[in-house]
Amino acid sequence: MAYKYKEIPEKEAIKALGKTQVNLKLIPDVDWSPKVARLVSYNLTNIRFKGAWEGPARLHLIPHVNCPAAELPVRKVLGGKHFLADITLPYGSVMYDYLKERKQGTLYKSTNPNALTPEKILNSTAMPVIAPSYAKGPLGLHDREYFILRYQTDEGVLQKFLPDRLFANKDNEVIVQWITTRGTGIGDYSKFEVLIPCTDERGNVYRFGVFSFLNSSAPITE
Repeated sequence: MAYKYKEIPEKEAIKALGKTQVNLKLIPDVDWSPKVARLVSYNLTNIRFKGAWEGPARLHLIPHVNCPAAELPVRKVLGGKHFLADITLPYGSVMYDYLKERKQGTLYKSTNPNALTPEKILNSTAMPVIAPSYAKGPLGLHDREYFILRYQTDEGVLQKFLPDRLFANKDNEVIVQWITTRGTGIGDYSKFEVLIPCTDERGNVYRFGVFSFLNSSAPITE
């Protein structure tokens, strides 16, 4: 895009930024069935305008398996816009809840097989539906390597990091580990996490994950 080619009036820019946007929110449950499947809408608010410009632009999309934007071919570029602003992303609104409608027996039947039908959405494992970020599990993890440190901390500190259904061990032990792995579906990644050995009210032994920070590559396609 030509750099700051033509200024856009402030009112026009704020109106454009404040338009309603809609996303498909899709989150799988622990068994890979859909846990959340909703159309949600939101409007950016508290827009503090700092500048806006428009002008001639060019666009070339390269086919990519993980980002299939090129499946929407560019026939003619109509122009480009450049906005600079501070904004607030507020709470959204649920426009349509696929799981709720299915449970109530009111899930509509689509007459357009080329669209993202309820069946396609509810059978997908991740967003975006046309190219899910990862495949349905179980996922294979290979050459998983661990570096683990164990230490004792101050007495009474651990419980505030645990849900009230879990109880810290009396030895006040903490586990810190670094993990690297290769895998299919979610790709290669490295991870740092903190675990607390604990039990529940029945005496079952667990390790509760307090923190987990992941550095993941793009999903692997084989």
